[in-house]
Amino acid sequence: MATISAIWPPNRVVRNTTLTVATRGKGLYPFTKSVEDWVSKQEIANGLLTGFVQHTSCSLVIQENADPDVMLDLREIGRAHV
Repeated sequence: MATISAIWPPNRVVRNTTLTVATRGKGLYPFTKSVEDWVSKQEIANGLLTGFVQHTSCSLVIQENADPDVMLDLREIGRAHV
């Protein structure tokens, strides 16, 4: 479960939601589309998005998906170190 917040100037409006990502054990779970859908409904032109993951054994990885090999590399690193 991740809490997503957006702050929109000039009024400094704070909007919050809770996003639940179903998991099946170790692995990478993309949730960009869920975040994009929520942000688009907020009518926010620009601002700051903060993601908070409330789990001690969870990591948040942000990358641009420019090269599909990055996901393979991340999975391999995860298998080797976890």
